[in-house]
Amino acid sequence: MLSVENVGKSYGGHAASGNPSDTEVLKGVNLTIERGEMLALMGASGSGKSTLLHLIGGLDQQFSGEIRFEGLSLGNASDEALCDYRRRQLGFVFQQFNLLPTLSVQDNLLFPRRVLGLSEQSDHTEHLIERLGLAELLHRWPDQLSGGQQQRVAIARALSHQPPLILADEPTGNLDDELSHQVMALLTELCRSANSALVMVTHSREMASYLDKTQLLHNRQLHNHRLEASQPEVQV
Repeated sequence: MLSVENVGKSYGGHAASGNPSDTEVLKGVNLTIERGEMLALMGASGSGKSTLLHLIGGLDQQFSGEIRFEGLSLGNASDEALCDYRRRQLGFVFQQFNLLPTLSVQDNLLFPRRVLGLSEQSDHTEHLIERLGLAELLHRWPDQLSGGQQQRVAIARALSHQPPLILADEPTGNLDDELSHQVMALLTELCRSANSALVMVTHSREMASYLDKTQLLHNRQLHNHRLEASQPEVQV
């Protein structure tokens, strides 16, 4: 579904430019993601985890190598094709929630479906609302919600249009330990039920242990990484 082949990225110029003033953050990165697969990206601060996520998300085309999704080359795609890719194929979950403050919970949740012209009512969205406990919150505004509630709305929004790939950048970074485990249990459960792939950046070994496999970004390259952390029992 998604392939990352020999990807490099430098800030200050192109990874292949050879400019000594460039700061190289990724070099020769290779990665393959299949439908339904869940991958955690770990690494030290500044190691390039979020940079790689942005490249996969089509938010930056300045890189060397190749990133392809279902035959679409992200580095060579037009602005229109990239916009369509982000709208249809991706769901984003961020540390800062990024809910639209002028829209209700219901309108935030349905926003991706409306953009794509999909029906607002579906068994899928009803399942998300029920499983994430949002029924009593639909007519509230984002500033009336706790952090955990906002992140549950953000997860529902990311999954509402049933994208094949979810990208999450430290999705539990603003939550306490108990809420972090609840959010991760729900996020992975819902991705599995929808057969959506998940690529998540995290600094937490415990959060990474919820996913199928972990890779470590070190010295600008990806390395397989085994985790010993175990998941606690979580009521969600």
